[in-house]
Amino acid sequence: MNIKCLSASFKQHGLGVVSSAVNVCYKLLARKFQLLTEFFADDNMNSLLSREFRWFDNQKNVGNNTYPFGRASIFAQEVKKLEVDSGNNALDECRIIISEIGNVIALGRMIRAAKRSVFSDELPFLPSYAIPVDASEGPQSKPNAKSGVDDAISAILTKQDPDFVRAFVNVFRGVIQKSQSDNSFMGSFFCIVPALCLCWMEASIQGKEMMHKKNITRDGYYTDDGFAVGLAFSLSVLGQTKTYESLNWFKSIQSKYAADEEDLMEKKKAQQVKRNAKISASKQSAWFTSNTEDNTQEEDAEMTILHMMGKRLEGNRREMAMLFFSMHGARAFFKDIRSK
Repeated sequence: MNIKCLSASFKQHGLGVVSSAVNVCYKLLARKFQLLTEFFADDNMNSLLSREFRWFDNQKNVGNNTYPFGRASIFAQEVKKLEVDSGNNALDECRIIISEIGNVIALGRMIRAAKRSVFSDELPFLPSYAIPVDASEGPQSKPNAKSGVDDAISAILTKQDPDFVRAFVNVFRGVIQKSQSDNSFMGSFFCIVPALCLCWMEASIQGKEMMHKKNITRDGYYTDDGFAVGLAFSLSVLGQTKTYESLNWFKSIQSKYAADEEDLMEKKKAQQVKRNAKISASKQSAWFTSNTEDNTQEEDAEMTILHMMGKRLEGNRREMAMLFFSMHGARAFFKDIRSK
């Protein structure tokens, strides 16, 4: 499904189906968001989130405003121990729900883009059309063929195109604010974002590796930007975008991978020095040649392991960078919507 497919469908069936399609998107989005709230309403999940919220609040009081990578990893493992009815662990279930929310948002944006595509295809047929005064004032009490054409053309040229995504955010935010006392457990939603990012990174790498296998299953995919859109949407609805930024999670990730890369480079240098020393010792004594060759093979195997660790580190860094870039771009969908 793409914009071209939807625009062709609108031309075939008329733009009257747009409202029906948007209504279906809204109902699906409401059902997914309800599942998300039920997930965080669980006592075990709420207890873990409350603990993380208190810990980070205490860290801010002492001047530490960076959420550490190690704590996010430990928290992710604790959430994975919780099971849900679907058979997945709790963290994977939450990631899937947020990805589905992002996919619904993307579908709404695609519908709007297809509608604009239909209008853009119709505009070349009206190069020098001047909107009649009576048509700009609104529909006439006694419509006829001419007034009907004028009204249709006036709607194309002057009617404001509604933004479905912003309408979704406003509706859901209004519901959350009205029932704020009942949904108080959602106030610490931002605390689970670092753990969700690590879970998404593992799933994304696994999905891309599945694409290279001979028997590709539904678990194989080359991209998943629905999670970034769904996460940005959820933070915007809950008004926690600025609160999430206070975690400085991206800065923590960069520091962690930079330290790991520096440590890996030191290990490679030490291993290379050790290997060169053994090679030079083998040249001086031919009696220990066979034993030295075995040691050299062991050193080569250790260097291979270090190279594999380097590739894995670079892959993790690339995936996390793409996630943060996607989240930053997805926030532009809601840039006119103020969040706390």
